[in-house]
Amino acid sequence: MRVIELGCGTGPNIRFFEAEGADYYGVDGSAEAVKTCARANVCVGDFTRRLPELPALDMICDRAAVTHNDTGSIRRCLDLCHDALKPGGFYIGIDWFSSAHWAFKHGTSVDEFTRSHIAEGQFKGVGLVHFSDSPHLMDLFRKFEIVDLSHKVITSCNSADRVFASWNIVARKK
Repeated sequence: MRVIELGCGTGPNIRFFEAEGADYYGVDGSAEAVKTCARANVCVGDFTRRLPELPALDMICDRAAVTHNDTGSIRRCLDLCHDALKPGGFYIGIDWFSSAHWAFKHGTSVDEFTRSHIAEGQFKGVGLVHFSDSPHLMDLFRKFEIVDLSHKVITSCNSADRVFASWNIVARKK
């Protein structure tokens, strides 16, 4: 199985994929993270503009990396991902932030679903944060078959108005 991880960071998932026999590749926007990872199959790059040139992929894994872009960049990234996957290949997205997340109502609006300059909480100093609802995800993944879409909502015991909400998505290239 050939897999690429978008936003691989310092490579904490490499051992998991390789233990499963996967031919693993990673791409991350941080040169420092890639340097720390120090693996030949991990590179620095903007996955919303270009993916590494590889034979067709079986799986693309994204752990809350793509969701830190604006809507246009996410659409472009998903088009690149669709093109890079084999027919029947999977895109697995974990923790795409939901519009039910408390932070969706904060910060500066970049577009209908994207915020920046969120002044507090987990997104303080983070740059772009994209929030989705179910219809928006269906639109973003329109080229794919949605195999599973799960909505996770966690309410803080200390503050009922601090709801963490995100989506997990498994999509297959048609």
